[in-house]
Amino acid sequence: MDPTEQTLQLREKNESSWRGDVFVPPGKLDSSLKKNTGFIKKVRTSLNAQNYVSVLKDIGSLSLEKYVSEVSSAVVEGVSKISKTEDFQASVAVISALHQRFPVSFTPQFLSAIVNGEMNKDTETSLATSRSSLRLLMELSFVGIGTQFSQCDKSLLGPQASKFCTKYETQPIVLPLLKHFMSYRFEDGFALPVVVSLSKRYGDILKSPNDMISEDARAEILQTFTVYTKRSKELFTSLHSQVARLTQKDFKASIRTGRILDENQADLRQKTELEKVFASNMAPLCEIFNVEYPSFEPAENEKASEVVVKPSKVVGWWEDAREKSFYTEFSSYEELCKTFDASAIPSKKYAALTEGEKVALFVQHLSEASSEEDVDRLTVEFHSMVPYNKATRNRLLRFFSEIRKSDNFNIYARFLKINADVFPELLTELVEILDRGFRTQIHHGAINFRNLTFFIELVKFKLVPLHMVFHKVRRMTMDIGQTGNVDVLSVFYERCGKFLLFEPEYSATATEMIALLKEQSKSDKLSVNQKLALRNMSLIVDSFTSVKEIEPEVKMDLMYEFVTQVLRKLIVSNDLTYVLELLSKINFAKDENAQHAFLSVYAKPELMVSDKLELMAELLRRLDKKNAFLITMVVDNLTEGVIRCMERNDYRQNVTRIAHMKLVAALFNRKVLSFKSVIDLLFKIVCFDYPNNLPLPGSSMGSDLPDDYIRINLVCALLNSIEIRKVAKEKLLEKGVKTLEGFMIFFSYYICCKQHPLPMNVRFNIDDLFRKFNLVASRPLDKPTDVRSAMIALQKYSTAETQIVESSLAETETSEDESSDESDFLAKANDIGSGNNQGSEAEISDKESDGDDFDDDDEEDDDEDDESDDDEDDDDEDNDTDTGSSEDSDSEYLSDSQLEDELEEERSRAQQQLELAELERKEAQNMDNAIKEIINKTTQNVRSTTTFKVPAPSSLLGNDTARKGNFTFLSKSNKVRDLAMPSDNQFAERIAREQQAQRANREKIMSLLTMQE
Repeated sequence: MDPTEQTLQLREKNESSWRGDVFVPPGKLDSSLKKNTGFIKKVRTSLNAQNYVSVLKDIGSLSLEKYVSEVSSAVVEGVSKISKTEDFQASVAVISALHQRFPVSFTPQFLSAIVNGEMNKDTETSLATSRSSLRLLMELSFVGIGTQFSQCDKSLLGPQASKFCTKYETQPIVLPLLKHFMSYRFEDGFALPVVVSLSKRYGDILKSPNDMISEDARAEILQTFTVYTKRSKELFTSLHSQVARLTQKDFKASIRTGRILDENQADLRQKTELEKVFASNMAPLCEIFNVEYPSFEPAENEKASEVVVKPSKVVGWWEDAREKSFYTEFSSYEELCKTFDASAIPSKKYAALTEGEKVALFVQHLSEASSEEDVDRLTVEFHSMVPYNKATRNRLLRFFSEIRKSDNFNIYARFLKINADVFPELLTELVEILDRGFRTQIHHGAINFRNLTFFIELVKFKLVPLHMVFHKVRRMTMDIGQTGNVDVLSVFYERCGKFLLFEPEYSATATEMIALLKEQSKSDKLSVNQKLALRNMSLIVDSFTSVKEIEPEVKMDLMYEFVTQVLRKLIVSNDLTYVLELLSKINFAKDENAQHAFLSVYAKPELMVSDKLELMAELLRRLDKKNAFLITMVVDNLTEGVIRCMERNDYRQNVTRIAHMKLVAALFNRKVLSFKSVIDLLFKIVCFDYPNNLPLPGSSMGSDLPDDYIRINLVCALLNSIEIRKVAKEKLLEKGVKTLEGFMIFFSYYICCKQHPLPMNVRFNIDDLFRKFNLVASRPLDKPTDVRSAMIALQKYSTAETQIVESSLAETETSEDESSDESDFLAKANDIGSGNNQGSEAEISDKESDGDDFDDDDEEDDDEDDESDDDEDDDDEDNDTDTGSSEDSDSEYLSDSQLEDELEEERSRAQQQLELAELERKEAQNMDNAIKEIINKTTQNVRSTTTFKVPAPSSLLGNDTARKGNFTFLSKSNKVRDLAMPSDNQFAERIAREQQAQRANREKIMSLLTMQE
């Protein structure tokens, strides 16, 4: 039958008995004294799962009416002895059977006895009794017995139990008793084991509603357990703080005195044991009742010791693996005796010797030991052949305390470590002897390096108590000025400083001792030699205390790590099919981790092998369409990295910058980048941070000093890595400013701006670059020799290319502008040549008036933009046509005298206007020159914010002198055209003056616009 169903059936029967439905056994009941007293004895001694069937049978066959009180006390005594779950179930069945027969006489009396026993806790044995009683009451409450305190017999209850009965009359008996038990000696954790036992047994029943217990009782009992757990947690936290404080106090006292103080140890030992009790019981309680387990932060000294050292992870801070193995790896003497070859032991030598002679022979062998194998053999020899007694211990103690040679102290210390469990008294006495020697040395200022060396070796094997070690260090540090202390500390830190600083149990205190040493070294009482010795000691300590804080381990996302490993490790050959197939299965647009991993790998080309850069570029080119957007992101990040490195200009990033250049070259070689982008980047590198993007000889810019050649190395790394024949295929090798040839000429000028002579490696890079270019170029370039020659070459090349560009633009200009403008001037020239004086004079006068109007317009429009200039050209042409028509009409009606007067007036006005225009032009030129000087001074210290353009050193180019007889005019498309004029000098001079005035005004406007920008 299911236990739950069985419990519910028992409850139904027991509740029926409370209502008066008493169970009456069938048949005649046996009332004999012998059987009834035998039943009472059986219940008192054997109330368990093996005998409960016979007990139930006796309950149904014996009368027991006269012995109810004896039966009640016997049951109470019997249940106090049980501890197993099946025994409790048997007891519940027996008590339920007795309750069903005697609900009025047995049950109240039994419950009262249980309550009275629980209220009396005078002895430690009551803990087991309470565990049994509380568990039994909990089980009985499930079957309907003890569900209320009123079910007890008040007349049998003690004074304290009577108060409980009055106060908690309607509550289950187990609840007030449980509260009382939990509060008893709470600070000592007396009830903790019992509470944990009850919680494990009934936690599941109490945490969820069920039929075995009423909801109100379940909620109150659950709340009682939860409150007790929370209060115990607070007490546990307080205890931990007290133990930490007492431990620190005792440790400091022991370091100060060099001894363990008994008065501090007693309290510390008590608190530590109590903390262990709470620590072992709080974890299950917190887990069952959903209370957070207390977390304790490490002490400040523990936080300070969280360091890692730089040496190899395999050997740690030890010098090498052999030294680490010597001090940390050794077997116990039992293992050595089992595994060691017995034939290697000289048993025949020991067989004929007495005990004293055996010890003497062993000591002789021990003094001759020189290796780890000798120590293992001597250990087996000692345990096999030498009797260990007081005389042997004294002989060994005398040997270790009187050693003259210090060469084998590490061998002896290893022997003592292996046999530390065999003769602890020997170790204690030896350490005390060395301690006394140290105290004498500190007190008298004597130096005994033999004791010091042996002491240090014992410290490395952790055979000396920690407080004793640091007591010596502290005393010598505090008395640093005393004779010999500086020398002793120097030897101490040199030989075991690393051990003290990096072993967890020593590191915090060792750090404090070093801080104390640095503070004491500032004392004025120290001599010059002592200060020098302390400085040397600081160098020793600093050499192995270069530490860094432990950084939390970075846990990468699985997709991030997968993409990183694919790009770094699977790209090993020209076959990228497998890698592309893997990457094609990832949607980089939706997975940010994968995208970040991909970009991070390409952002750090310095971490890749240089041979892989071409493969990485090829992989980028062959990405599928859905991931092709990564190409733009990679190029943007790479360009941003290049510019960022230019801004920082940190020499520690030179390797990274060279790797960036090689990756750019690989991207061009694999047709991911065009050479136009590469040439723009090259100009950006060379001209970065220069005013007007023009490097100047002897410039003292902080980002590019004359003796800083990193930009030359970057350019050479990029151009030496690209395939120049591919540049020729893009038609960007020659004939143009933004070609490789144009950049090489400008780069030659930049090289000459640097401080000479160039370093050897820089010269080699430049030689390789020019040799590589000249193999492909049709016009080989020579390496620059000086600034002047480089400047002239740059000037010639810029001038030639500018003329080529202008001529090509002139050829593509529409023929309509040229034909219309030139036909007007030629028509007027033909009229002048035919002798039409009246018409020509009128035309000239009108032309002069038009020039005056044009000048007036120019004066009014000094602050207008370029569009107004185009409108003026159109208006001039319209005025020309109107003037022609007016000239025809005037020539028909005006007389010769009137015409001459008007022409004279026009000439005078034109002459005045020309003089005024010439004066304005000179003033504008002077102002323009002054503004240029101011701008040139300010731009030397101000970074240019204009858009990057290919530098055109116009300041280096000479002004072209206009050839005589050549005249130019501005067409409708704002282009300057040459015009062959007739041989009429008067007309040519007027046209020249007009053009000169226009040119002056235009230069003034352009200079003002340039100043505004």
